[in-house]
Order: sequence, then C-alpha cells, then structure tokens
Amino acid sequence: MTLGPQFRELSEAARSTSPEPFTVAADQWAARQRQALSLGLTTPQSAQERGYHFSGHEVDHRTGGQRWTRLPEALYHVTTSAPAVLEQGLKTREERGIGTDKGLGGSGGDAISTTSDRRVAEGILSGLRIVHSVLNGSLDHRDLLRMAESGHDGSAPFHVPLRESLARAHGGWDDASMTTRQVWRGAGAEHVPLTPEEHQDRQFRAAKAFLGHRDAAGGPPDPYFFQTDTRALAAADPSHFAILSLRGEGHGYPMSGMSEWRTHHGSALRTLSAQFGTG
Repeated sequence: MTLGPQFRELSEAARSTSPEPFTVAADQWAARQRQALSLGLTTPQSAQERGYHFSGHEVDHRTGGQRWTRLPEALYHVTTSAPAVLEQGLKTREERGIGTDKGLGGSGGDAISTTSDRRVAEGILSGLRIVHSVLNGSLDHRDLLRMAESGHDGSAPFHVPLRESLARAHGGWDDASMTTRQVWRGAGAEHVPLTPEEHQDRQFRAAKAFLGHRDAAGGPPDPYFFQTDTRALAAADPSHFAILSLRGEGHGYPMSGMSEWRTHHGSALRTLSAQFGTG
C-alpha cells in the first residue's frame, strides 16, 4: 500500500508517546494509533512501547495477546451509500464527520466492519432491505409472520418462535398487541394507539426478531442491528444499498463471529466494485 504526503502528520503522531491517561487527548492519541496500525505506519509492538493499550476486540482473550494482522485480500462490506463510496472511497464515521449510522451500527465511529464471507454480506443486505421496508411501512408484523411461516431465504419455517418472541415483548402478535399500548386511567387499564414513532420502533423490533429467528432456522446470519439511527435508515435511498467487494491493503483484527474483520482507516481498504440488486 502506497500512502501519500497527506498521511505524514499521522505517521508523526504514530511515533509520539501517550498523553496523560483518562483524558480527551489520550483518547484522541489512541484513535490515531489505531489509524496508524491500520495503515502499517506503526507496528503493534511499537505502539505498545509508546503506551498504547490493546483492549476489547483487539485482544485474543484466550491468550491475552493482541490480534492485529494483515487484512484478508478479499473482503465485503454492505453500505447504504454505494454511489458516494464508489466516488470517495470507504471511510469511518469519524472520517466522514458523522455521529450515528444509518446502517447496522455497532462497529464504533472510528472503525469499519467488513466480512470475508460473501454469504454473510448477502444476509446483511437482505436484512437491511427488510428493515428499511418495515421502517417505511411497506412491510409490517403480519408480513413478517407470513414470510416466517413459509421459511425465508433458505430457512425452515420459524413463525412459531417469532410469535413467541412478539408475545413476550408485546403481549401478543395480533394487530391489537402490535399497534396499541396499555395505559392506566382511573380504576382500570385501556389500550391506546401507538404514536407514529412508537409504531415504527415496535415494528423495527419485530423485524430484528424476524432476522434473529431466520438465522436460527438456517437462514442467513443475523445482521444484529445495534445502535442504528432508524430515522436516517428509513430516509435512505434503497437503490443505493449494495455489497462492496473490497481488497484488504492494510491491517485490522478478526472478530468472534460472522467472519468479521475491523480496521480503523478507510485507506486500509480498496473498493473494487459494488453489487446492487435485491440482495
């Protein structure tokens, strides 16, 4: 990987030592170290000698050692903004200057999540399209139950556990349970319609349950929507959803599931192509 002069400052920052711990400056310094590690501007040993502390997913908790290594050559990433990525390259949320994610969320603002398994990426894209349709009202719990009853995307039928999940969460899977909430007034309880925001949230939770049970029934892996900005995802253009084929050109570390790899700078990945379509 060849890096231009714009990375000189990051290279110099990678050779600095850690500021006083538990400060904003220390957090910023640690983020710069992760970026430098991603681009090969420093090594794990050098970063550790300067005071960098490997933690969380960076550590193999069976051995206690750090997990940074070369990224696999073939990787995939599902995006909600394929035209922009094809034009500007893949970037972390911090590189893009945004705080929340209209995709899955969960990888953190300074990380990019990828997978080395094409089937996982296809399952994520399928799940993304289902959730987007639910958030916009073109699918609801009734559609999800019908889809589950016949099996979906290669899975066995899973309508029974999906019904059980909805019943535990909302008292039932019928329209009344999924579109109203109980309030206490005077001597008794009554059911009132959900607000539009409450309705969207309840349907989003039903979609997440659908994807989890589809996974358990032999379908694609559950994408695990986590800390997703549902309002932004609902407003996204589904024609921009795509699977990106990437080439790993830098460094990162493997996660525990879904053949996932994370890196902390977009320049550690080269975008080769995008597959649009239905997923």
